[in-house]
Amino acid sequence: MLIDITIENFRSFENQVVFSMAAGPRLTKYKETNTFISKKIRLLKSAYIFGGNANGKTNVLYAFALLKQLVAIPTVSEVQSLMTDTFANNEKDSSFTLRFIKDGNLYVYYLKYNKNEVTEESLTVDSRVCFERIKQEFKVVPKSIAKSMSQVRKNQLLLFFAQMNNVTEAKNAFSWIVSDVTIINKNVDINAKPFIPFFGDETNKEKMLIFLRAADFNIYDIELRERLQP
Repeated sequence: MLIDITIENFRSFENQVVFSMAAGPRLTKYKETNTFISKKIRLLKSAYIFGGNANGKTNVLYAFALLKQLVAIPTVSEVQSLMTDTFANNEKDSSFTLRFIKDGNLYVYYLKYNKNEVTEESLTVDSRVCFERIKQEFKVVPKSIAKSMSQVRKNQLLLFFAQMNNVTEAKNAFSWIVSDVTIINKNVDINAKPFIPFFGDETNKEKMLIFLRAADFNIYDIELRERLQP
């Protein structure tokens, strides 16, 4: 479950902005039905982004998409540039901080980088630092990969390297970012399995349709079909 994402120097966001699923203190009317508590944090079950055209709503989704690509698709050599999309194409570092809950644990993943290198990166799980780096100075790393840090390139995410070497915390964080964050795009096939419980039952299906119509997706109905993969 997403808690929040902090974005800086990305597309229309020059300064730091935060999109949060944490319930504010003024939310009282639908507190019991629309929120829940996890890790002592009261979170919203759903959220919408409202605003005028060209105010950056879509750029929040683009931030998730870029971060997913950075995490899932590693560079293959030191001469390959990292994917960037900075404010006004400046040369400063961009940064992302993700806070989320997976399997009852609170993860915080922080990445600061430019097209040439990762300048800062860290992963904490329930306030315990799993790894931390500042450029090529690895301040905290799991014992299982401590002797392999010379293999991590300056333009390579330590998160990818750690999960590739079976560091459990890194594998869980990697899985959440790459698999659990779903961005709906009409041009891209998505994994339908998480949605089967909603559409396999008429009551749940109607609730989901109401939700989608409220989001203005112009969806009239959804039909669920299962087929064998060739």
